[in-house]
Amino acid sequence: MTSLVVNCEVNLGFDFFPFILTRHSIDGTDVAPNEPPRAVYFTDGEDIYDRNRRLRFQVSRGKLHRGQETLDVVVKFDFYNNHHADLVKEARLYEKQAKTLQGTALPVFYGIYHATISERPITCLVLEYCGSEMETSLHEVSEEFSFKIAKHLMALHSAGIQNNNISESNIVVKNGEPRLIDLSTATLHTCERTMDIEAGKLRPDALDFACTELHDFASEQGIWEASE
Repeated sequence: MTSLVVNCEVNLGFDFFPFILTRHSIDGTDVAPNEPPRAVYFTDGEDIYDRNRRLRFQVSRGKLHRGQETLDVVVKFDFYNNHHADLVKEARLYEKQAKTLQGTALPVFYGIYHATISERPITCLVLEYCGSEMETSLHEVSEEFSFKIAKHLMALHSAGIQNNNISESNIVVKNGEPRLIDLSTATLHTCERTMDIEAGKLRPDALDFACTELHDFASEQGIWEASE
């Protein structure tokens, strides 16, 4: 079984660093029972969101050392056991419905880990670092950038997931390319859209399009031409 060694002091003022978490099951079964024990290490962690913001999780960017490989990652921590089930649900979406979207529309998922440290249950999700938060509001971005987001959203819907929270805080940018992050509010979804979003086409009727989330996003972002 794989263990995650958090070898940096995440900024909470606790005194039990470093600490070790073990790979956590997303469905109640053993995690790689025949796999020899090994450890991966999270180092150089630093908060990447303003601590004055009211967030359910603490999010840290750092390095994941996996054998000879060093990866730029984000770790999403629940230090208070308030949202353990939410992280397990999010991990399940990454591992199942969204598996083929990792590295394109979504971050690569490197696992969920859990342990009780000094009587404190701790859970974390380890994901690829995909860029920084958007610097402008969605209403200020170009049609081209909006269409890139729309393609990611269509891929998500085709995989059976509805985002439910399309906002600047859940989109990051690297080298001009957007990536969707945070599936904590996402739900399973059977998308019944009758067509794909195409830039510059006339906006279809919402009932004819048959998917509210995608139709609303494309309409609000001006991807379609206004219909008469």
